[in-house]
Amino acid sequence: MKPVSSLTNSDFDACPVWRHEMRNEQDWAEPQLQQTVVTDHPRIGYIVRSRFTLRDGTVLFGFCSPQDPSGIDYVQPVICGSDQQIEFWDESAIQMSMPDGICRVLDRSANDVFPVQYESLVECDGTIHRGEITLDDLGRPTWHVRRGPSGTPSP
Repeated sequence: MKPVSSLTNSDFDACPVWRHEMRNEQDWAEPQLQQTVVTDHPRIGYIVRSRFTLRDGTVLFGFCSPQDPSGIDYVQPVICGSDQQIEFWDESAIQMSMPDGICRVLDRSANDVFPVQYESLVECDGTIHRGEITLDDLGRPTWHVRRGPSGTPSP
């Protein structure tokens, strides 16, 4: 069991599926070593290895929760950086994270970062979940989710 905030790419390299749970108002994750796919379950949440492609073509890895792709507040995509996690959803503020902070951490301009393409690397109910984070005319992030075909993620 590990705090979600301390998960790294090495953790997801070792195990691409983690069960998520809340304990004492903190998010925890437990590796699911025997699991290679997840299903939408009302009482069990999962976070899975995901790939993020920035507009400039940079590929980064992290995680998301693909079980309910109806909004970013459910998917909660996170890039695992070399020394910190980069969240696109700020749970404490119940809002999208600000793009200038995301760009600062990534050391890139908004034009180099957005739109961000996202793809879970683990199937959920036979589907690979894909999405895109864009900026609207006022520079605020918006979220679009696409359910991909069954099978393996894109190369």
